[in-house]
This record gives sequence, structure tokens and C-alpha cells, in this order.
Amino acid sequence: MPGAPGVGAAWMVGDHPVADVGGGRGADLRTGWVAHGRAWSEERAPDVVRGSTVEVLDALLDVSREARRV
Repeated sequence: MPGAPGVGAAWMVGDHPVADVGGGRGADLRTGWVAHGRAWSEERAPDVVRGSTVEVLDALLDVSREARRV
């Protein structure tokens, strides 16, 4: 589809380290983790970590805007 973002533009965002972040990585997606005040305990950190869903989504918008400038 012309103008549609590729898989490289897709993200998986969630609050479960294995199901959400691990699953997103397994699908070759960039990942965002909603920490809800918890520390990351897995080996490889997600691309974006914030305390709430709104904060993660704001960070994804920032990343998207920055990528368009390049």
C-alpha cells in the first residue's frame, strides 16, 4: 500500500515483560514498556520505558517525529 508505514514503524506496547515486550521483539517490532513504578528485570531493555501508557505513547510520538526529520 503506497505511503503505508513498514514493519519498522510498528511498535508493541504493554506492561508485561515477557508477553508484551518479549512478544514484540519476537515479531521484530520496536517495544515500549509501561512500568507502573516497577524496575525492568529482564536482560534486554525495551526501546522506550515510561511509567504510564500516556507517557509511553507520548515518547513514541517523539520518536516518530524525530525519525521523520532524518
